[in-house]
Amino acid sequence: MARSIVTFVAAILLAAGVQAQIRQSEEMAYRVKDQAFNHSQVEGISHFITDKLGSRLAASKQKLRAEKLVTDTLKGFGFDNVHTEFASDFAKGGWDNEKNYVAMTAPYYCSFAANPKAWSGSTEGLVTGDCILLDATDTTSLSNYRGKLHGKIVIMPIAREYELSFRPMAKRYTDEELAEMTKDNRPSNPWGRWLSGSNKGLQQAIDSLIKAERPLAVIVGDGTFNIPGSRGVNYKVGDPEPVPEIVLPTEDHGRMVRLLKGGDEVKMELDVRNTFTDNQKINNIIAEIPGTDPKLKNEVVLIGAHLDSWHGGTGGADNGSGCITMIEAMRILKALDIKPRRTIRLALWGGEEQGLYGSRGYADHKLYDK
Repeated sequence: MARSIVTFVAAILLAAGVQAQIRQSEEMAYRVKDQAFNHSQVEGISHFITDKLGSRLAASKQKLRAEKLVTDTLKGFGFDNVHTEFASDFAKGGWDNEKNYVAMTAPYYCSFAANPKAWSGSTEGLVTGDCILLDATDTTSLSNYRGKLHGKIVIMPIAREYELSFRPMAKRYTDEELAEMTKDNRPSNPWGRWLSGSNKGLQQAIDSLIKAERPLAVIVGDGTFNIPGSRGVNYKVGDPEPVPEIVLPTEDHGRMVRLLKGGDEVKMELDVRNTFTDNQKINNIIAEIPGTDPKLKNEVVLIGAHLDSWHGGTGGADNGSGCITMIEAMRILKALDIKPRRTIRLALWGGEEQGLYGSRGYADHKLYDK
């Protein structure tokens, strides 16, 4: 990682115009490498961003806590103009999970690693209930479940088959593969093909039935190696609290689906507490090394990464790794007391996982300011 940071710092120096020549001096290169390899603080910053901050769901109390801790840390590094900056309105508001116990109690007991869906509701304390598999393929078969869901724990069917992969964990891309990755292959429908046509209509009908019958909870499968995925539900401040929805890893969810299909009686007990807060805004965190050239200091070399994460983990890979890299690069520049001609600005975006709220809001405000 140190080599990548050295390269990144060199690019910043070039863009910021630290010196008049295009190529940096050997002395400068040595000083940057010395900081990166011999005085690195990547390990400490990594511990701070992941272990200390924890999860950082957009607009949550955890995210607000992280903003305070990060701004204090950036000030401690000696950066200038450190502050949180409003980026966008956020109708969903804040949401935090405060308790999460999920287990199967019949045909035998087994506790699960589980993750409630963000912005879903809470159980009424510890609840127990029979599980029912909602395996509808169209709206006609869905009608067979009317009047049968209230007081039950609804198990949704397996959405995709579990497939073993024998591909290596890492490999070097070919030039052809890299060229293909530059193409935007996303479907025009943001939900992809799965929610197009009849499938979209069926999902809407299922959502309506769940909302009307108010089961104890809804269980879905997502994530592998016994690690549940993170998802969210449709919600905005002022809506009725949604039915609790819980994500189980594919292995555990699949086990219960197979038991139910085999005719076994499956029961669960749940104790899930989620809190909603009326924080309808997304913030970014800004820090700078100010430019020194009277003619160029208002020009900005902008570097960024997003600080928010989903609630099921500590956001280490997405995008804590980016935040760590940016902070360490800025720290090296500050530690070397480099005087850039242009201002170098660090932006740690908020709300990116929910729709690029932070970076888009930043761009919109800057264009408007002009």
